[in-house]
Amino acid sequence: MPSLEGALNPLAAPLCVVNTGIAPAVERGLPSTLPVLCWLGRREVIPAHWWKISPTVLEASHPVTLLDWQGDGVCLIDMGLLLDGGTLGETLPDWVSKLASHPYRHRMAWVGGVETMSVIPVLQASGIPRYLHTADMLAPIWLADWQKRWPVAGGRCDVDIPFSSQAVMECSQAWVVDGSVALEKTVHAVVDCCQDMGIHAVSELRTCLVEALTNALYHAPVDAAGQLKYEKHQPLEATPQADHVAVRVFPWQGWVVVTITDRWGRLTPEVLLKGLYHQTTDEGLLDEDGRGMLLMHLLPQGWANFRVPGHQLTTVFIHPTQAHPAPDVSPARSFWFVEGA
Repeated sequence: MPSLEGALNPLAAPLCVVNTGIAPAVERGLPSTLPVLCWLGRREVIPAHWWKISPTVLEASHPVTLLDWQGDGVCLIDMGLLLDGGTLGETLPDWVSKLASHPYRHRMAWVGGVETMSVIPVLQASGIPRYLHTADMLAPIWLADWQKRWPVAGGRCDVDIPFSSQAVMECSQAWVVDGSVALEKTVHAVVDCCQDMGIHAVSELRTCLVEALTNALYHAPVDAAGQLKYEKHQPLEATPQADHVAVRVFPWQGWVVVTITDRWGRLTPEVLLKGLYHQTTDEGLLDEDGRGMLLMHLLPQGWANFRVPGHQLTTVFIHPTQAHPAPDVSPARSFWFVEGA
C-alpha cells in the first residue's frame, strides 16, 4: 500500500537552495500564463530534456510566490518547487499539506519518475490531481496543452476538447450517445473508425470506451434531489438531450485521440483518486470499486479528464497507431485532471 513518505523515499542526499536571482524585495506574484511544476526528486535525477520542455515554465526571471518555502529538503528551482523526501523525512506531509491551501494550487502539477500509483497519496493530500511521469512520452504534450489554456489575466484555465483546432475538427468523427442501445452501437462504430486509423490495441480501446461511456450515461445524470437518474445496466432506449453523451475521434501526430463528453461535469478528481487508491489495497482485490478507473489508467497510453463543474466533463484517451511500434510505447503513465471555470 503506497504512503506519502513511501512515494518519495528513494530520494536521498541533502539539497542546497538554488539561487534563482530573484531579489526578496520583488513583489511575489506569479505570472498568470505559467504553471508551477512540483518536482518529486533531486534535480540530478530529473531527465535533462525536462528542463528544456518549455522555456516559459523554467524561466527564473519571474517573481514567484513560493520563495519563502525554501529550506532543508525544499528548494525553488526556476519555476519548480523541488521536494526531497529523503531529506524532509517526517516533515514531508506538512509540506505537501501546504500545497493543499495554496492559492495557485489549480495551476500546479507534480513531476517525477516514480510509478503513478505510488504517488496517489501525494496527489490526494496536496489537492493537486496532476502528475507528469518523466518517462511518459505524452507528459510534455499534456503540459504544453495545459499552458495554452491559461487566460491572459488570472482565473482558471479554459476547458475544451484537448488539442482542438480547426484542422482537427475537420478530420474528426463524432457520435451522440442517447441510451444504452446507442452505447453499444457507438462502441462498435468508434472501434471500427480507430482501426481504420491504424490503432494498435483494439481490445484496450473497447474496454476504455465501455467504462467511460457507462460512467457518463449512468453515473453523471442526477435528478432534482441529486439522486442518480438511471440504475446501472438498466436498458435505456433513449435519454433526454441533457443526458446525451458526445464522442469524438481524431488522428493527432501519429496517435488516435478519443474524447467522451457529458453535460454534467460531476466526476471529481477526489473520486478518481479514491477509486485508484482502493485498487492498491487488499480490500480492492475483493471488489470492483475503482476497477474501471484502474483500467482506464493502465490500458491507454494516455488518459486525462477536463472538467467544468456542473456543466461538462471530457474524458480523453490517447492510443498509439502503427506510427508508434509497440516497443516504442512507454509503460509509464501520467495522471491528468484539469478543471476550468
